[in-house]
Amino acid sequence: MPNMDSTSPITNSTPPANNPGSTAKRAGLGSRLMAIVYDSFICLALVLIAALLIEGLMVVIGVAANPSQGLHDSNYSQHPLYLLSLVLVIFSYFMGLWMWHGQTVGMRAWRLRLVNRQGGRPSMAQCTKRFLAALLAFACLGLGYLWQLWQKDSRSWPDLLSDTDLNQEAKG
Repeated sequence: MPNMDSTSPITNSTPPANNPGSTAKRAGLGSRLMAIVYDSFICLALVLIAALLIEGLMVVIGVAANPSQGLHDSNYSQHPLYLLSLVLVIFSYFMGLWMWHGQTVGMRAWRLRLVNRQGGRPSMAQCTKRFLAALLAFACLGLGYLWQLWQKDSRSWPDLLSDTDLNQEAKG
């Protein structure tokens, strides 16, 4: 089992881009957006599977109407527990992979790695802040990600608000 200590460096990670003499390169906007696209497809699949399971569970425990009555007669999709469950599925995907490996599947495809400012694993609090900051960045029509274009150190809102860095790993 991998070491989950937030101070230990991530295996095969590059040093943080903010340290003098570092060879790490901060991730650019294009690679960040492509990783988001990849992860969106995975999240969609996870949400579809979770929705099926949650809807079935809601019918079994009596929270939602019987699906044989037709989808329009049932309001399970607007039930707060249903919506919260789907958000928790997405949250768990990002939290689990960021804390365990420093990368989601999309980030791995684009050689991106999430590290804390010291180059180690991000803490649970940092990952939670990053997730919430990413939601805020999208809620503002992507301004939180475009922000890095005006930042001298190319940091987006999720980077700034969670005190983490998204680094581009070298090929090879």
